[in-house]
Amino acid sequence: MPVRKRKDRRKQAAGTLENWECALEMGWPCTGDLWGICELDASGYPDREAARKAWRLYGAEIMARWHAEHPNGSRYSVWALDEFGEP
Repeated sequence: MPVRKRKDRRKQAAGTLENWECALEMGWPCTGDLWGICELDASGYPDREAARKAWRLYGAEIMARWHAEHPNGSRYSVWALDEFGEP
């Protein structure tokens, strides 16, 4: 009898913080971490509603990391913060 494949429970449908961090900071996934997690358009940008949901889940932690990495501010801003507001 063939071995039954198990579903990888570590990779959830919504993705993880590590999957979404780059995309939410910059506006697009530069590493391909979102393949299979959400729909990507022809240019590689994530689906807007999926990004909004991920921002609600991970936004506070992303902003905490952002402020820790840029204690004196940055000339760049977090894309999801500009698009969706405070997490």
